[in-house]
Amino acid sequence: MVIRKRVKAVFVLLMAAVLFLNSIPASAAELGFGRATAGDFVFGEIVDEIESIEEDTAEQQVFKPGWHEWKDGEFVIIVQPTCTTEGKKVVYCAIGGANCEDHKPRTVTMKKLGHIRGTATCVKADYCQRSGCGKRLAGTNPNNHEKPVAINTSSTCIKHGQSGLRCDACGYNDVKSLPLNSNNHDQWVNINEQGTCQHKGRTGWKCKACNAGSTTPTGFNKNNHERKVTINESATCSTKGRNGWLCNACGEENLTIIAENPNNHSNLTTLSDGRRYCGGCKNYINADGSLTPKDSSKTADNMKDSNIGTIYAGDPVNVFTGAHEIDFNVISAGGAQNLT
Repeated sequence: MVIRKRVKAVFVLLMAAVLFLNSIPASAAELGFGRATAGDFVFGEIVDEIESIEEDTAEQQVFKPGWHEWKDGEFVIIVQPTCTTEGKKVVYCAIGGANCEDHKPRTVTMKKLGHIRGTATCVKADYCQRSGCGKRLAGTNPNNHEKPVAINTSSTCIKHGQSGLRCDACGYNDVKSLPLNSNNHDQWVNINEQGTCQHKGRTGWKCKACNAGSTTPTGFNKNNHERKVTINESATCSTKGRNGWLCNACGEENLTIIAENPNNHSNLTTLSDGRRYCGGCKNYINADGSLTPKDSSKTADNMKDSNIGTIYAGDPVNVFTGAHEIDFNVISAGGAQNLT
């Protein structure tokens, strides 16, 4: 390849000489110098000679083992580049490596790395992010907040809303208060009250915060009793029973009367002899369940000489304890035989 380049250089010089001779004036011919013409040179022979040389050179290259053109291969950095300074590296031939016979290693300059920019915020400057550098590249950026908080709350009928931005890092605050919104009620309540026997119903809404609202009356409902009470009273030996309901507001009732039940005694008092006294029907109930009517002959007039005191007929009261436990059968003219 080198020989071929040299042959081409010789050819260029010969052509330059031809041009120079052609530029000599006619008077020079009288002195023995003539113009050179194309016929004076055999260009074909020159071209053939150049091709012959190139063929010989190609044959020499073929027979020269290992010869090759340069290609970048592995490299070793001898000076590390930084953000602001260049580096250097030694590059070896890609084919022959460090021991290549045709090419020596080349020392190549490496470009500066340049800074890696960070992000400046309202409280932090911009520093180079490359390890080992850390150079300050710019100051803080007041428009890039470190801890931004967007505020957007709606106004109600009693509370002002807010809208804007604040930064919890630098203290920036651009939050503005919004006017009240009378159509956005803070404590909206739907109203659906049924009419009763005493009060009209209504439907609509009301705001418990601002007291605004709109209702429509729906009238009374006589079947919706306000103070309805269920009645379920059993009949006793002295009182009738009731079953049904009544309204303590309007007085309406729907009751079924149940006849007295002679077997359902009430206000019972147990006496010392085992019998019971019914305060409802005023009878004594024996152990076998039979009834002994109250003895009306044993009145207080018949017991004036007794040491018990005044005993009222029909009301068996123990004068010592006050309990309804007196058994008239044990009282005699001689005094009380059994008072308990």
